[in-house]
Amino acid sequence: MADWAIEVLMVKGGLIQPLPLWESDGSHLEDFSNPYLIRNIQREGIAF
Repeated sequence: MADWAIEVLMVKGGLIQPLPLWESDGSHLEDFSNPYLIRNIQREGIAF
């Protein structure tokens, strides 16, 4: 994932922070360290 972050930085000039997510993170929000982030990702329609 770090190589993707470097590529985005070089091509677009923006720094991103990759965050690996597993399918179970979406169904067990109470166990995730930042459940608000998962809800926002789901709200935006990004499937994982």
